[in-house]
Amino acid sequence: MTLEVFIRTGPGERRVSLTKNGKLNRVQIDRTGEKSAVDGIYFGRITEVNRSLNAAFVDIGMDNAGFLAAVDAQSFDHSRERPKPIGQLFSEGETVLVQVTRDSLNGKGAKLTTNLSISAFNLVLKPGRPETSVSRQIEDQKERDRLGRILQKISLFDAGFIARTRATFASQKALVREAEMLGRDWNNIKSLKKLKRPPSILLEPPVPLISFLLNSYEGELEQIRVDDRQLFADIQRVLDRRVPELLPVLELHDSVEEIFAMHDLTDQWEQVISNTVQLPSGGSLIIEETAAMTAIDVNSGKQVHGIRPEESNLAINIEAVTEIARQVTLRNLGGQIVVDLLYQKHREKRTLIMKTFQEAIYEDRRNINLIGFTRLGMFELTRRRRGKSLNQKLFKPLENLKSPLTLALDALYQVKREMRINPGKLFLIHTPPEVTEAFCSGPALEAKLVLEKEMCGPIEVKTKSGQAFPEVSIITDIGGH
Repeated sequence: MTLEVFIRTGPGERRVSLTKNGKLNRVQIDRTGEKSAVDGIYFGRITEVNRSLNAAFVDIGMDNAGFLAAVDAQSFDHSRERPKPIGQLFSEGETVLVQVTRDSLNGKGAKLTTNLSISAFNLVLKPGRPETSVSRQIEDQKERDRLGRILQKISLFDAGFIARTRATFASQKALVREAEMLGRDWNNIKSLKKLKRPPSILLEPPVPLISFLLNSYEGELEQIRVDDRQLFADIQRVLDRRVPELLPVLELHDSVEEIFAMHDLTDQWEQVISNTVQLPSGGSLIIEETAAMTAIDVNSGKQVHGIRPEESNLAINIEAVTEIARQVTLRNLGGQIVVDLLYQKHREKRTLIMKTFQEAIYEDRRNINLIGFTRLGMFELTRRRRGKSLNQKLFKPLENLKSPLTLALDALYQVKREMRINPGKLFLIHTPPEVTEAFCSGPALEAKLVLEKEMCGPIEVKTKSGQAFPEVSIITDIGGH
């Protein structure tokens, strides 16, 4: 298995691709002005204890109070114990140390937990839980014993360590270095808590790109390729301090050819933002996000003569659930997901589909809950929401049209590409009114100003009469006209 990361930088936007054997496995889009609070640790104050919701609202210094459910505010054995009600845990005005697990979205506050964790490459530190453990995915008993002995030596009196799957065969020196780094982070949090008043931040959330490199895959990365010198240097500094093991695989893409095009990713990105996904058998998936849920329809394509419909449906359904598991993670779909599979009458075939689905979601198993077939024959699953879906980032709400911001940043990226191939030219971008407005403020304006400084010349943006949304055109070398 070959795991590689390719990072494409453009004005106001960065796109990250993780591939497995050349096929997109994870993607991420980071935009100027969009900050994530996930994994940040805050010193907050309880503003409301809501017994009907069995949750507390916590002021952590954001526009909306964070949401702390009772189940996330305590440690307990889920198989044996019932969580205490929120009224037995907190009272209004009480202070509390919390960590953000999901950003605020659609006017709702960030989701919080009191079960803190601080991640590094091989280890996770768990404050308040001094016991140590080794990932269940490490099956070699000798390796489990080795890691267990090392963890016992480096454990803290008020925090424990978990050895992640990738800690397999990590040297004791590397593990000790990480443990010391995480220990310093935890000691700094405790010191700041004594000095600060709530609401205040005690541990800044990790940079999304670094979090992606640390947490979005299982296995050994063979390459991290970056197409921007400044970003390459920034990543190099962070990795040197936190994950020196990754430095040998970090490379600068210094070719004129576009990084995604060179590695056959351009078409894959177009496919992942399309609502239609083709299956190898000729069938297809139609993926539709709505405000309430995501609906996925499985289409059969052409029937093959000589094969019974039940067997043909099974083959397509097996193909479909394997691809659905990939698409759900790629698109960062969250909440309720309903799949309309092809009809399967026999229970053993439905059982096989369920087993295939379980195997397909393995890498994302902590976020996905497979519910199974409903009485109407639909297959239901849920996935923990972790920020905006890819569709919500790129498209207008509930429409299959790119948003004005996406179109503006796409246009600037094309200007940057043209500028690199033909330096010294001036550019005019003709846009519909909505896109022109996006260039007047916010991330698009900031990205435009940065690019103008880089190219030492202005980029003109004009609303073209009669130009319909979402058409955007770029005219080069306007100085020559």
